Amino acid sequence: MNLLLLICIIPFYVICHDVEIVNVDFGLMKGKKFVIDNKNVTAFYGVPYSRLVIGRRKFFPPIYLFDKYWDEEVYDATFRRNGCYQDSRPLPFPYFEWLYPHSMAEHCLHLNIWKPPSPNGGVLVFIFSHDLLRGSAYIGIHNGAYLAVKTGLIVVNINFRLGFHGFSYLGENGKYIKGNMGLLDQQYALKWIYENIEKFGGNKNTITLFGHGMGGALASAHLYSEESSRYFSNMYISSGSIRNVWAFQSRSVVEETTKKVAYRVNCTGDDEQLFECLKKASPYKIETATTEVLKSGNLPFKYGINIIETDELFFNGSLIEKIRKNQMKQRFNLIIGKSMNEGSFHLSSFIDGFEFGCGNVNSNSKLDDNTCKMSKHQFEIFLRSINKHLKLEQYQLEVITKRFVSTSKKNVDYRSAATKIISDLFFNYELEKFALDMSTNDIAKKVYFYEFSRISTADRKSWPEWMLPLYGSELQYIFGLPFRLPSIYSKRFIKIEQSVSLRMMAMVNNFVLKGTPGKQFTEFTSKEQKVYIVGDNDFCRDKPRKISNVFPSSLRCIYDYLPKNITI
Repeated sequence: MNLLLLICIIPFYVICHDVEIVNVDFGLMKGKKFVIDNKNVTAFYGVPYSRLVIGRRKFFPPIYLFDKYWDEEVYDATFRRNGCYQDSRPLPFPYFEWLYPHSMAEHCLHLNIWKPPSPNGGVLVFIFSHDLLRGSAYIGIHNGAYLAVKTGLIVVNINFRLGFHGFSYLGENGKYIKGNMGLLDQQYALKWIYENIEKFGGNKNTITLFGHGMGGALASAHLYSEESSRYFSNMYISSGSIRNVWAFQSRSVVEETTKKVAYRVNCTGDDEQLFECLKKASPYKIETATTEVLKSGNLPFKYGINIIETDELFFNGSLIEKIRKNQMKQRFNLIIGKSMNEGSFHLSSFIDGFEFGCGNVNSNSKLDDNTCKMSKHQFEIFLRSINKHLKLEQYQLEVITKRFVSTSKKNVDYRSAATKIISDLFFNYELEKFALDMSTNDIAKKVYFYEFSRISTADRKSWPEWMLPLYGSELQYIFGLPFRLPSIYSKRFIKIEQSVSLRMMAMVNNFVLKGTPGKQFTEFTSKEQKVYIVGDNDFCRDKPRKISNVFPSSLRCIYDYLPKNITI
């Protein structure tokens, strides 16, 4: 049985001990106490941060929650609530049963809080996201209990509207659906956390936003919102930022997709008629229709239902202009992480990958060493596939090919070349540019950069070697999975796995409290582009290796070819 499915079905071994009552803005609330490693941790599940956004208020902005709308004197936060509506049909890709919530509802704007026995004041707010279409604050691998107990941090996960309900757009200047509702949900959650976290033992001046992949894009989007910027102090992103080419779209593209989805659920007429019809349509049917419409996008990054780059409520202007003029939060600490092998996971999840050797990937298949192996001809098809979106000139594609394909070897590994192209063009270059801009322009106080290199012994059981270390694998260590589910790791190496987990948690704790991942780390600057290798044996010995100038100037011309965002 694979790692991710195990996370979903096996509970972590704790003892329910008692309840804890906290007095917050809307009144009294009780959470459930557990014992982990002989220490108490209190979980507050389904904490509401907005009034109900359902019925006539469907697709509207959230409403900040100052008082309760329920009858009970004490709000019961001892059990898990609903995830937001999403397409829960199996993905055309194995091992992702863990993504889906056990139940779904429109009433889903809440958060989960894990409070350690002796809070150190630090607050880590995690924003999940797989692809803006799926997930919830209850994903097993993101359970914050062990991270809270091992570090003393208060850990918070935000639930927010996804897919069509969170990122559609309709009407001139968003008259009917204003767009970026999912980001506004997060903003209102951040405000609630800022206003109430001290009642849990946290310090509102240490709030750190944390996101991975699309979650990193969502988290860093808050840097460009004047309102959001008030509610956090530091930023931790991994494998994605709002400036990656797949992170946002124009209003026109999103509105076009919104209308295509509306037609699929039998809504017709002008914008007002579409809006009224959509409010009455089945939320689940809307989300399944969204998935079908987005399949035409080909790439694993779903374009069409996206963050929009211009709005009147969240960015309050043009994101592109704000990026160009550095109109954003100032003087925050920033840590950026990436995987040593970002591209392999995404290469294997191309929708029409059968054209270039990935046709054996589906929800019932097992990935193996032959998955996505390419001939020269298939590699050329792969380049044409990604160029549908990048829209590069032929000479630019030739430059990229020369840079990534080694012709000096007798047997060219085109799969590795394709993986590296995805890693660099869709992830690494923009992360590096973001780090440079934040340090060079003196926007961030301090910037740190790391590359996660460890191959989990649990991942080895389910994924082929060419895909490892797996995209996002550092999350299992940050959230303490080797302690929570030691049985899924190699018995021979479990102590090492737990040591890596402790080091990763310590790194996060240091950054939240002190703005630095540790005394062994030096800053990433334009003069010294230090990228630290984390997760390996040197890291466990408290002597992380560092790489200098990993983004040489010879690669900058390729970066200049890339569009600011990708079109369908």
